Amino acid sequence: MTVRVFLTNNNNQEFLETCLKALLAQDYKNFRVTFIDNGSVDDSVSFVKENFPNVEVVHNINNIGDYKAINDLVITTAEEYIAIVKPDAVVETDWLREMITVISADSNIFSVSPTVLYQHNPVKVKQAGMGFTLGGTAFPLYSGKNVNKIKMKNVFASGDCGVLFRKKLFQNLNGFDEKYFSIGGELDISWKARKQGYKNVICPTAFLVRLSEGCLMDNDSRSRLEARNNYWSIYKNSPAWQKFLTGWMVGWGTSCRKRQAKSSRKAFKQGVIEGKATAKRLCKKQGSAFGKNVKNATAQFKYTFVNFVRFPKS
Repeated sequence: MTVRVFLTNNNNQEFLETCLKALLAQDYKNFRVTFIDNGSVDDSVSFVKENFPNVEVVHNINNIGDYKAINDLVITTAEEYIAIVKPDAVVETDWLREMITVISADSNIFSVSPTVLYQHNPVKVKQAGMGFTLGGTAFPLYSGKNVNKIKMKNVFASGDCGVLFRKKLFQNLNGFDEKYFSIGGELDISWKARKQGYKNVICPTAFLVRLSEGCLMDNDSRSRLEARNNYWSIYKNSPAWQKFLTGWMVGWGTSCRKRQAKSSRKAFKQGVIEGKATAKRLCKKQGSAFGKNVKNATAQFKYTFVNFVRFPKS
């Protein structure tokens, strides 16, 4: 089984040496790494070319967004699986092997997310997959849990780093929605996969840490894009009856942001406004069987209360 690992980058040269050394040290050898640079003005491209000659380099002069850059390359790859990594990620040597073992055991699995650990407390989980509430809030599952208590389970959506996808299904779902640019596309495509009866799971034995603690974008920009793109995902993937239900729940989702800085809460609200204003124009309705819609809505209902008490049972 072959894997193409895409490493996306924008002005993050300081992380690249550590990230690439860890990637290339995998004990699973049937993979290739493609470094995708989106408009960096630092020395990222020349650094990779000089120090990692076995890594394929794709340099986009402008930042076209992670999702478009990945979509453009997936159609040219011959590998059976694709994995997507951020430059601040440091993966364990068996990260890829463990996830291949999981995804190859069940043809209905679309994505496998690793267990992301806290950098300064690696016995605690930072994230293992994502939950999504009726209030339009995506949140990391199992945050704060002890690593030895995580078991393989289905989750609503994949995480955003170190995730392994089945390429054939990825292409059948038309890849990432490029409008999302670089945030929230994993939620959208995971949701589409669920609607077609496929699974998103976590692998409790595939580990990585994020050296920047996962913040490669300023908090305000991230909050705005998350809110806007989550709203798009709701409009695209929910049936009419659930959109009505979600409409009055979005306020609850916004209130969950009280723990954030004032500027981030303001950015989040602006993102909701942008999402509402553009959803009908930008998103095409994508229907699915009634039973699967109910199943997904039930999962969101459960995650609503999971997120409220911050005790992610999945």
